[in-house]
Amino acid sequence: MATIRTAPGIIEELSDLFASGPSREQLLSYRPSEMLQERGRALLAKQGDGRLTEEEKQELDEFLHAESLMRLVKVKIRAQKALRP
Repeated sequence: MATIRTAPGIIEELSDLFASGPSREQLLSYRPSEMLQERGRALLAKQGDGRLTEEEKQELDEFLHAESLMRLVKVKIRAQKALRP
């Protein structure tokens, strides 16, 4: 049985961020909400103990994909800034 999340996940938080039309500075300073950071830490701890459910594995994968996306966005912004005189 699939778990119903009661709080927005990382994908929802990022989509809200992107939909708000953030500045480059806002993108560079983005960090997940404290609630999502705590959830990510909890999932990583459960993974380390080998106790993740299938739904939690999928949720952790979302975190990892979101982190990869934001790292790529930030690298590209920094590279563009470095090219400007």
